[in-house]
Amino acid sequence: MWFSFARCSSIALSEQSAWPFVPTMASPDSRGCWLVAASAAVYLFFGMMLPRSESIMYVGFMGMLGVNREYASWPLTVAIITSQMSGPLCGALGLWISDRVLLVAGALLCALPVIFCALSQSLGLIIFLYGVLYGLGLACAELLPFTMVARHFVRYRGAAMGLIFVVASISGFVFPLVIEALRQAFEFQTVLLILGALELNMLFGCVFVDRVPVSDDCASRGDGCPQPASPPLDAERSRANSFEATPFEKSCCADFVANPGRPADTAQSQEEEPLLGSERKLAWSPLAGNLRSLASPTFLHVALSRAVSVFVLSSFSLTIVDFGADIGLMGYEAVALVTVGAVGDLLSRVAIGFVLDSKVRHGGAKPCP
Repeated sequence: MWFSFARCSSIALSEQSAWPFVPTMASPDSRGCWLVAASAAVYLFFGMMLPRSESIMYVGFMGMLGVNREYASWPLTVAIITSQMSGPLCGALGLWISDRVLLVAGALLCALPVIFCALSQSLGLIIFLYGVLYGLGLACAELLPFTMVARHFVRYRGAAMGLIFVVASISGFVFPLVIEALRQAFEFQTVLLILGALELNMLFGCVFVDRVPVSDDCASRGDGCPQPASPPLDAERSRANSFEATPFEKSCCADFVANPGRPADTAQSQEEEPLLGSERKLAWSPLAGNLRSLASPTFLHVALSRAVSVFVLSSFSLTIVDFGADIGLMGYEAVALVTVGAVGDLLSRVAIGFVLDSKVRHGGAKPCP
């Protein structure tokens, strides 16, 4: 009697202690999803700090290494190429690894290589650290916040996307001035250490990641896909429920009285292996479906437009400060060219999300899946 009472008490306490740590799931477009959007905005704000200040980094590397313009552009050019080419790799890893792990890895890859660049005087090592490793982290910063927002919003997806685009534009407005002030106050090695420490603030954007139940096509992600929580069932409780869920005629049979388990339990061992085999086959189905969509005309059009825009914007942001110095602009006057571009980018993104949402609500456009 005392043993059964103690056992029931321990089960109740374990259930009460486990439930507060279960993350609460919300529906898309709910209030909890806006926390995810805010977290993605913080991640993107610090992640876009250096890409929006490429021209200042370009001048800084030129002075630190004592090289000409061609060699000084190599770390930045390789970083852009690596970030764009690593996008498919980051998306494929998202099928098996949780978004939080990828976000943390991207934040560390954005911060640590920049810090180690301050300790190097070799152009080849800086190309590897800043161009390759930082480029991999930049791929996560450019992709993951948008996929998080797209998964948590349907009706207000345009507004949420517009929010993080605006934050990226504000980053391009603030950080060029900050980095130029640091460059004039300290040596560029010290500036790299400070910038690497600032990049670590991306970790604050990894707090709120999953607030909606993951769809069935993420079954291959394993532990990365949170499933709706269900309270643990006690063995004695399941035996009692089996009598309640069974028809009266069957409960009177001798076989059921001798073995009062649920009928589904007897077939579980027979179906376990086929289910495991089919689960392994389904692990590749989301990736195969996504690869087939790469041949669509819509995707090819978007990819070509993206390639042209990245080339034009990267060339502009990389050389604009050096161009300003060539025409007689010095210091903050040359950086003002970057600021003007950021202001125009900000103004162009403020209303576009709400325009897209209005088209979705009035049937003029369909939200992306």
